[in-house]
Amino acid sequence: MIEPTDYNYYIERIEAKRVRKVNKDTFFADFGKDAYGKLELTLESDTDGKVIEIAVGQMYDVELDRLSRKELGRVVTTVYPLTLKKGRHTYTAEFPEAKFYGTGIVPSPVGEVRPYRYSEIKGYEKDLSAKDFVQLALFAAFDDDAATFHCSNEMLNKVWDLCKYTIKMSNAFGYYIDGERERTPYEGDAMISAMNHYCLDTDYTIAKRTIDFLMDTPNWPINGLFLTANLIRDYYLYSGDITPVEEWYKKAKKRCQIFFDSGLLADAKKIHEKYSVEEIARYTGLSDFLSYWMRDIVDWPGHETDGYDFGKCFYQGDDLNKPPANRTGREIGEAHFVGNANQAWSLDAFADIAQALGKKDEEEFFRKRAEEVRKCLRETMFDAATSLYVDTPNSKHTAQHTSVWAVFGGVATDEQIPSLVEHMRKRRMSCSACVSSKLIAALYMAGDEEQPLRLMCDSTSNRSWSNMIRLGATVTMEAWDHYIHQGMDLVHPFASAPAHLIPREMFGIKPLEPTLKRFSLVPRTGFLEEAELTHPTIYGPIKVKVSKKDGKALMTATVPSGTSAECDFYGKKCTLAAGEHTITADCPQY
Repeated sequence: MIEPTDYNYYIERIEAKRVRKVNKDTFFADFGKDAYGKLELTLESDTDGKVIEIAVGQMYDVELDRLSRKELGRVVTTVYPLTLKKGRHTYTAEFPEAKFYGTGIVPSPVGEVRPYRYSEIKGYEKDLSAKDFVQLALFAAFDDDAATFHCSNEMLNKVWDLCKYTIKMSNAFGYYIDGERERTPYEGDAMISAMNHYCLDTDYTIAKRTIDFLMDTPNWPINGLFLTANLIRDYYLYSGDITPVEEWYKKAKKRCQIFFDSGLLADAKKIHEKYSVEEIARYTGLSDFLSYWMRDIVDWPGHETDGYDFGKCFYQGDDLNKPPANRTGREIGEAHFVGNANQAWSLDAFADIAQALGKKDEEEFFRKRAEEVRKCLRETMFDAATSLYVDTPNSKHTAQHTSVWAVFGGVATDEQIPSLVEHMRKRRMSCSACVSSKLIAALYMAGDEEQPLRLMCDSTSNRSWSNMIRLGATVTMEAWDHYIHQGMDLVHPFASAPAHLIPREMFGIKPLEPTLKRFSLVPRTGFLEEAELTHPTIYGPIKVKVSKKDGKALMTATVPSGTSAECDFYGKKCTLAAGEHTITADCPQY
C-alpha cells in the first residue's frame, strides 16, 4: 500500500437518473454512468435498529431491469447491511477495504470507494425518489471542455465519448491505474492512459505522479521496463517539463542494462537461464516475486495473441521442462519479434531523451542499437515466401501482432509494408482492446486511412468499442466481451485508445517540439463527410474541421498564438503560422 499524496480532486454529487420500485421493499437506482465513489442515501425509519441491505455495482440485468448479482470475474458488486436510526437521516455508505492482487495499490484520498453505476436497497418499505440517492463521485481535476470531437459517424462519436469519460473516471486516484482488477499502475497501461490524457487536457500532474511511482515500483513485463523510456519522452514532449527527466532517465536506463549486457535481442528465456531471481531483482529494481514472474507480454488477455509462437519456452515450477496445459500468452520465450520491435521503439525514446539532455554519446549508442535490433529482425525473422515477418526465428507463424509491430516499431522497409497491411486487414481485430491502439496506429502509419477508421466505427462485430457500448459500458472494459475474458473488470483505460488515436492519427496532431510549440497536422479522415476536433495545448486550443464531398476536401484550422504547424493535407504541404487557415485539396473517394 502506498500513501495517498496531494493532487487536485473533487467530489461531484450526482443524483440518480432513474429510480424504480422493484417490489414492496426493494428499490433500484441508475446514476447514468460508472464512477468511483461512495453512496449517500436519505432514508426514514419509525424505529432505531432496523437493518436494510445496500448494494452497488456495475452490471445491469436487462430482463429484470435491476442490478445484476451474477458472479463474473472481477466485476465489482458490493452488498452490505445498513442500520437505520429513528427519523429521517442522511447516510454515507462506508465500504469495506477492497482486496487486490497487484503491487503498490493506489488508495483513495477519501477512504474506500467503489466503481458503480447502479444501486439497490432491499428491506425498505417507504417511498424513495431520485434525490434520495446520491452518487458521491470522486474525480481528479479534469477540464471537460478542453477537448472535443464530432463527426458524421454517430458510432464514432459515441466511441469518443466512451473513451474520453474513461480517462476522466479512471484518473480518480491521481494515478494512471491499470484497472479495477489490480488498481495499480503498469507501464504499458499507463502509456496509453497518459497519451489519451495529453490529448484531452493540459494538466500533467497525474502523468508526473505516475512516472514517479513507476520509477520506484516497476512491474513485471519486460516490454514495460523498456516502455518507461516512452513514458518519459511523451511526458517531456507534451508538458515541456525537463526537470525530472534526467533522474527518471538514469533509473530507466539502469533497469534495462541487464538486457543490454545479454546480447542484441531481448531474450526472457536467456535472462532466466543466466541470472538468479535475486540478481534480476538487483538489476531491474523488481521485487523477488516480480523478478521470478518477469517475462514478455505480447497481449492481454493471454489468449488474445492470435496464436503467437513464443518458440522454445522456459517453464517455471517443479518441472522446468514441462509446459502448462494451456499457454497463457505470457510465456518466458526465446527472443521473439514483438518483444524486440518493442525494444527498438523504446530505444528510439531513450535516444530522444539523451538528445534532450545533451548526452550525445548516449544518444548515438541508443540510435545505433535500435537500428541494429531492426536489422537483426529483418535478417532473422522475415519470411520471403510470405512477405511477412514471423513470430520467432524458424517459426512459420505470423500473428497479427507481428505485422502490427513490424510497422509500428519501424522494422518493415517500404517495400514490405503493402503485404503487412494486407495481413493486418485480413485479420481485422484479432488482438485485444489493448493492442488495438498499436494496430490502428500502424495502419495509419502505413498510409491506410480506411481500415483503422472502420475498426473504430465498427457497429457489427463483438470485437469492437460498439460492443462495449451495447453491453451498457460507460467506461472501457478489460476485454471486448465477457466470453473473451471471464475474469475481466469493467474499468480498464488501456482499452480507451481512440481518445488519442483520433487526434494523433486521424488528425495527425503530434508534437514536433515540446509543448506542441511546433506540431504536425496531417488530417486523414477517410470516409467521414465531416470531422472536427479541438485539441488542448498550453498556448490555447488547436481547432481543425475537415469536410469532404465528391473527391474534394476542405480544411479549416486554428493554430494557437505562439505555435506553428507543419501541415500535409492530402499532398498539400505547408507551414501554418498562428491564426486561421483554409486549405482545399483533392482526396480519395470511398
